Amino acid sequence: MFRKNDGHLQNNLFNSLNGMDSRLARKLQNSWAALFYEHVFCQIDESLFVPLYSSDNGRPNFPVNIFIGLDLIKHLKEFTDEALLDEYAFNYQISFALGLRTLGEHYFATRTLYEFRSRLYNYSLEHPDRADLIFKQFEKLTDHFIKAAGLSTNEGRMDSTQIMSNIKLGGRLSLAYDVLVCGVKALPETLRYRWLTVS
Repeated sequence: MFRKNDGHLQNNLFNSLNGMDSRLARKLQNSWAALFYEHVFCQIDESLFVPLYSSDNGRPNFPVNIFIGLDLIKHLKEFTDEALLDEYAFNYQISFALGLRTLGEHYFATRTLYEFRSRLYNYSLEHPDRADLIFKQFEKLTDHFIKAAGLSTNEGRMDSTQIMSNIKLGGRLSLAYDVLVCGVKALPETLRYRWLTVS
């Protein structure tokens, strides 16, 4: 049965952060973990994953936003699954990034993570007509990053594929032509042959 994880939004008086030396707490607040918590973890839309769970049967799910956050951290830090689970259990910076303020607050068996990944995979196979749930989540995160950074996607460099692929706007041939024209324009006139004229 699906249950949303929003407990991290309430501050627990007896958490590890409150007992921490103020200098370490300040350092933690200025680390990547605080940015990850604010701009990634808090932006994960758990409602996208409701179809993976029964609406009226079974015990409540392990928090989806923690699983998604863990998989992102795994790739960000290039951890193996084994290293990731150890870091989750014993690294307070990882806990902080995932909205946990006390080590060991949310334990799960390794099998639970693999079952979640299996559910995602099987759902995408059973419902190919619907968008991939992880891809939908990445789209939402990308929209948030664009907004937070104050970027515009109306214009982009021709070699930029980080925000929006220009190949989607025009065919590959069109893209190749545009790159060639820009390259020729960038050449000093002394290096251009007479037939390389660009209007």
